[in-house]
Amino acid sequence: MTDFYRFEPVMETPGPDGQAVRKGAALYLEGAITPPRGWIDWDTFSYHPPQGFREQMEAIEGEELTVYIDSPGGDLSTGLALYTALRQRRGVTRCEVTRAYSAATLALAGCDKGQRFLSPGATLLYHNPAVTAEGDHRDMARAQRMLATLKDAVVAAYAESSGMDADAISALMDAETMYTAREAVAAGRTGCCLQAPPWPPPVPWDCGTCSLSARQPRKGVSRPGLTLQGWPMEIQSARKSSRSQDLF
Repeated sequence: MTDFYRFEPVMETPGPDGQAVRKGAALYLEGAITPPRGWIDWDTFSYHPPQGFREQMEAIEGEELTVYIDSPGGDLSTGLALYTALRQRRGVTRCEVTRAYSAATLALAGCDKGQRFLSPGATLLYHNPAVTAEGDHRDMARAQRMLATLKDAVVAAYAESSGMDADAISALMDAETMYTAREAVAAGRTGCCLQAPPWPPPVPWDCGTCSLSARQPRKGVSRPGLTLQGWPMEIQSARKSSRSQDLF
């Protein structure tokens, strides 16, 4: 059992010999991002320690990895660990995003430039780290310094992945910025592309980073578990009026 993530092999449809061929791996990031934890099998009353994310990542080293992101965010430390693990691996690392809020945007940032694809219905949310603290003025000052340090770490990750200026990223986080897919691509701040529908569009979709006019799903590759991928709908711009309660 894992928490918010799971790895699955990507298999090609069996050929004439009837044998399926492994073509890579898929990583699904779904739900709130939380530190990995063990679990108890109540049938046998046995404890199972957490299965290490890094160990599973090392097992697919060199393979093409597609990361499917649909997450409201969560724990900042885990988000930074995701970013580091994804950016350090060898092999193509691409992602397809339905929802990436808060800490989940760090997983998006960890994927390869030119390989970050947003569903037309995708939304992204960037904001400052937050924490709950109690105590006297010294405790509050320590919490303030900790938050400033954590923000610097997040800004550094975003700057490396997008090429944006650190001050611009800081302002984006201060404003608690939410993007639709088209807004994110138009802003040019995430290195993302709109995901093409599963049929050739009549006009090439060029988002400045890569052309999607020729991009189609690979024949025979199973891609289960996706939501709202490639819907041919016009996305209306929308801003979130209430403050998000999701913490990094």
